[in-house]
Amino acid sequence: MELLERARQWASHDPDPATASALSSDIEAAERGDEEAAARVGAAMNGPLQFGTAGLRGVVGPGESRMNLAVVIRATAGLCKVVKRHATGTPTLVVGCDARYGSSEFATAACRVASAAGVRVLALPQANPTPLTSFSMLHFDADAGVMVTASHNPAPDNG
Repeated sequence: MELLERARQWASHDPDPATASALSSDIEAAERGDEEAAARVGAAMNGPLQFGTAGLRGVVGPGESRMNLAVVIRATAGLCKVVKRHATGTPTLVVGCDARYGSSEFATAACRVASAAGVRVLALPQANPTPLTSFSMLHFDADAGVMVTASHNPAPDNG
């Protein structure tokens, strides 16, 4: 499938009006021959954001290759499927976040998706230190945990 068509499909399903609009604007500009906009679309749609050693982290922005609400929702849904498959009884998920821009929105989305999937959610207070999530997982015998933080990564990142 052509890059601009894949980007159009992504934007049409993006639950965040801001990132959907940004990607749609770049698509329109790219169709008019704007090379910078075409490069932004290419960077945004350069394959799904990959789970690495530190989890899912990347530049915040529109598209499958960036960290955004749509990626958080998809990743959380996938995590819930795995946790439910391996848990005995109702699985428990601890969710925490740091004070970085967008972290609380991503954490809230993760909580909502997990709750809708039938997972018991223990949401930590907003803007907590990363070790609190790990501690809480052990303390509450949780099946999994999500900590929204880009840690030491550059300011435009989150994860």
